[in-house]
Amino acid sequence: MFLTHLIGKCKGNKMQFTKKDLKTGMGVEFRNGSNAVVMLDTTRGDTIVNVTGQLPLSYFKDDLNSSLSGFDVVKVYNMYSHIFSFLKTGRICGEVIWERKETKEITPEEACKIIKEKCGEDVVIKL
Repeated sequence: MFLTHLIGKCKGNKMQFTKKDLKTGMGVEFRNGSNAVVMLDTTRGDTIVNVTGQLPLSYFKDDLNSSLSGFDVVKVYNMYSHIFSFLKTGRICGEVIWERKETKEITPEEACKIIKEKCGEDVVIKL
């Protein structure tokens, strides 16, 4: 019930997914492309585990950015029925329930080009 509600809120990235939303068994993908599984309330505390080791959840801010380079969480998966597959292969299967959307930076010239393509008119941006 909770997961279905959460998936509905996260579709289209309308909700910021936070560390508090993580549940045991959820899969995560890091900025560096590696994958891991969330494990809460273990004897070592709350961790994110993959085939090469584990990261304490304390290494992550509430917005799931990490103090370690390349380990910002960029996707979260519902993979409860695929956890054994992950343990066997190290690959995540399951539905993406949240994906980080980055703000794209563009130059004024690129903005003018995009506006011209959409509107069909030349545009000048005054700075």
